[in-house]
Amino acid sequence: MREVHTHFGNYWWINDIVEGAPEYDTMGFKGQFIVVLPKRDAVVVMTSLLPIEGGLRDAENVKIMRRIMKDYVIPALDGGTGAPVSASIRNTLDNELKLSAASMPTPGTEADPTDTPRR
Repeated sequence: MREVHTHFGNYWWINDIVEGAPEYDTMGFKGQFIVVLPKRDAVVVMTSLLPIEGGLRDAENVKIMRRIMKDYVIPALDGGTGAPVSASIRNTLDNELKLSAASMPTPGTEADPTDTPRR
């Protein structure tokens, strides 16, 4: 990959999400991420609605993705368990996953009130 900047090349961010491991990633608005970890033979995809305050490379959504990768994804890929998860957090996640599986949103509707089309 040819770099045009220390952390950017060919429309991909380079070594921006995961410290200490070769990776490249791309991000969309408000928490859409694709992180490629070639040495681990893995691709991690996240679609979400996260806060965007803080600028491009240090926005809250980028910080959250970095923590998720560092505390959970990388340890899981490397055979560890990652950061401990309390029963309360696990129950909350289980409930969110059930609600998500049961929801049938109308395609094309806005997911965020700030995404309302302007005329």
